[in-house]
Amino acid sequence: MEKRLPRIKALLTPGEVAKRSGVAVSALHFYE
Repeated sequence: MEKRLPRIKALLTPGEVAKRSGVAVSALHFYE
């Protein structure tokens, strides 16, 4: 896996971030 993903959360939807990072979608919604 390459580490060339700066500000990935700003570029992807919460669902995409959850898939790529493994973070729960509910946790991402908490931070929105």
